[in-house]
Amino acid sequence: MNLSSLSMRSLALAMLMVLAAGCSSTPEGQEAPGYAELVRARDAVARAEQNPDVGAYAAPELLKAQENLGRAEYVWYEEDGDPDADDIDEAPHIRHHSYLAERYAAIAEAKARSAIAGQAWESAVAENDALARELRALALVEERIRDTLLGRLQSDIAGLNNRGVSTRFGDRGLVITLTDVLFKFDQSNVEAAFGPMLDKLSNFLAGNPGYSISVEGHTDSVGTDEYNLGLSDRRAAAVADALRARGAPDDVIYTVGFGESRPVASNDNAEGRRLNRRVELVVNKSE
Repeated sequence: MNLSSLSMRSLALAMLMVLAAGCSSTPEGQEAPGYAELVRARDAVARAEQNPDVGAYAAPELLKAQENLGRAEYVWYEEDGDPDADDIDEAPHIRHHSYLAERYAAIAEAKARSAIAGQAWESAVAENDALARELRALALVEERIRDTLLGRLQSDIAGLNNRGVSTRFGDRGLVITLTDVLFKFDQSNVEAAFGPMLDKLSNFLAGNPGYSISVEGHTDSVGTDEYNLGLSDRRAAAVADALRARGAPDDVIYTVGFGESRPVASNDNAEGRRLNRRVELVVNKSE
């Protein structure tokens, strides 16, 4: 039996009860055992039946509510339609089925609300996932653009064929390593031969807002720690000054000296010390 036919039966039964009540019920009948529970059950089932979401998402629970209400009504009215409210033996049955009808109606409405809330949650999750995918896609696009720009810069610098200059991509971006040929021995003045390379860097920084450069000075282990730290600071500052002099924005240039604390080779031989005497320029998108 479908819900619509059952609802018609409930309506017909209700009309029968109204007619029967009009003929033979008395005010005292409202005080009879089980009557209050039956009225609550009627109201609860009626509310559930009027809620379209209940029919869509909680039809089995609504059906149980209607069935139990029908049983309670049957016990309350005899088969000939006369009230039977004064029979105390029938009160437990009326209360029992009225309670079940009321609870099943409440469960049906709660299940419908839960289904609607679940759909809203799923929609919100789907929307959040879509936004997350879009953000990842935008990040990838930005990364590709960045890689394209930095890749072009890397090619331009490599094309200058400066001795002692190497480039590579690392976790922090494009790393340009300048060994000590950039400076005269124990000096921090930048050799003029590296002017074209510094021009490339300064033009890139000036023409691509949002990028920054970290200029990091390093030394070998010859000399005291204090002296080497100062020398690395001066060499990093010299490269930064050379970039600024060529038009690089001052607020995107950062300098730091590490002295001899970050060797890339052994200091036990001349070649290793030469590699450790370096300035590293790290170019990347600003945070």
